Formats: sequence, structure tokens, C-alpha cells
Amino acid sequence: MKKILIANDDGINSEGIARLAELAKEFGEVWVVAPEKQFSAMSHSATFWGPVDVWPVDFPVQGVHAYATSGTPADCVSLGISVVVPGGPDEVFCGINKGYNISSDIQYSATVGAALEAASRGIHTIAFSEHHEAPHDVTDKYIRQITTELLTRPLAKNEIWNVNFPGCTPEECKGILYDRVMSQDDFYAGTYNIVAQNGDRLSYMTDFKPLDADEMKVLERAQAAFDTIRQIKCTACNYCTKGCPMGIPIPITFNAMNRYLIWNNLTGAKDKYARETKDKGLASQCIQCGQCEGQCPQHLPIIELLQEVAETLE
Repeated sequence: MKKILIANDDGINSEGIARLAELAKEFGEVWVVAPEKQFSAMSHSATFWGPVDVWPVDFPVQGVHAYATSGTPADCVSLGISVVVPGGPDEVFCGINKGYNISSDIQYSATVGAALEAASRGIHTIAFSEHHEAPHDVTDKYIRQITTELLTRPLAKNEIWNVNFPGCTPEECKGILYDRVMSQDDFYAGTYNIVAQNGDRLSYMTDFKPLDADEMKVLERAQAAFDTIRQIKCTACNYCTKGCPMGIPIPITFNAMNRYLIWNNLTGAKDKYARETKDKGLASQCIQCGQCEGQCPQHLPIIELLQEVAETLE
């Protein structure tokens, strides 16, 4: 039976971690190691210059080994791997976080930071987040299906799966979008407000302001327009290149092809392809052995796509 470690940044008493632990029991033996209090926006912060306390706690899900700590979410994962879970976990789940972890928010997220701590140890890891307000019907509908699939998808060291569930109704949800590339846009705006003053000593607090309804509609229209543009959804994991008898740098060829598909820049795409495949295998040299398609976590039709690259860019 697999051993599954669960951590979060909302704390041991959060509703999300209990729901995730209940689900995780279907996939293995579960250990929960979580902070005693809220630790959002701590990123990958860890404790190096002092002790971290760990103690067993009562937990609302039966059959789960549960511990609270005085440390950060990354500490929880590190302790879970090194000390708490006998022999270390086979899988790590983080969440379910109260609030999305998308766009530039990812750099602050302690849920993602905890997941990356596990990934740095070479452990297959999934981070789960959802809209900060209930109900969570879309999460409940899809989380089992997504978890089952992602547990079979390999990850390289320092890679994680980052899953976000929207706050709409199941009827409004149009399905699962895979292979999202992280946006570079801000999801929140805001500034600092003075909340107290003692002489020259000022106390400031952030004033987070989510994008308003009109701004969100603009983003939704932009996303809808972008989704109509065809592209090769390669994540450049490079599993497909291992063992390729012709030495074809498949992700590089797809990246060049996307320059044409997305931006309609054929000259630039051809230049990029020629430059980056110099002294390497060409798409046209594919012998259709099929080993690459068997390794691709995205299940891309690589042979067919390489033929298209050869016809377009060579």
C-alpha cells in the first residue's frame, strides 16, 4: 500500500485538509503533517535557526495519522518525509488550499512551496487549490478523477502537478483544462494601509483587492480567444527524447512550431527550428518507432506532429 503524506498552509484544523485526507485514503495509508496555524503566503520558507515542535492531534478523518507542527508548510513536508512517515512517503498531496494558486500568486503560495519541497526530494507531488468560498461542488465532482489520472503521470525532479478548481457550479464548468502554462499576469492588485501608529513607528497591512467583475470579464474573453488558437501543448518534460534513436529534440521542435501556430511567424519559426536543431536529429528523420509516444505524459500524437513540423519548417 502506498504511503501518502498530506500538508497544507491553512493549518491542521482547515476543512480542506480533512476533505483531502478523506479522499487520499482511497489511494493509500495517510499521514497528515500540517501547521498549527495559518501560514499562507509563506512560499518555501523553512526553519533553520531554531527547533520545530511536532505532536499528534485528534483528526476528523478516521484511520489517518495526524500531526501538527510549529513550523512552516515546507517544514511540515520535510519533517513528514524525514521523520514522521516510516520509510518516507510515496506520494505527497498539498491542500486543499482555500484560494487559487495561479498566475504570479504561485511565487507566494506556501501550498506550492510545500509541494516543491517534496518535489526537490524526488517525490511525486500534487498541489490542490479551490475558490476561497463554498460551495465546492466542482472540486467534489472532479478531484477523484483528476487525482487518479495524475498519480499515473510521471514528473521530473522539482516538478509538481498544480490543480485549481473553479468556484462555479458543475453545470457552469465546461470540463478539465490540462497543460496550462502559468500566466505572468497579476491576479490581485492592492497597496498598504496604515493600521496603527506609535510615534514614528507605523504599522502597515496589505490591502488586497481582487480584480473586479469587469476586469475579470476582460481576462475571460482574452482566455477564450487564446484557447481558440491551436498550439502543441508540450510541457518540455523531455521524457520523449530519452532513448530516441535519431536524437530528435522533440520539445525544441514543438516550441519552434508553436511560434508559427500561435504568432503566425513562419520565418521566425523556421529560423528558430534551424538554429536549435543544428547538429541534432530533424523531425523528418523520425523512424516512427513510437517509443516517444509511450513516454509522453500528455499523450501527444508525437509522430504525427513531427511529420507536420517537417512539412512546415524544413
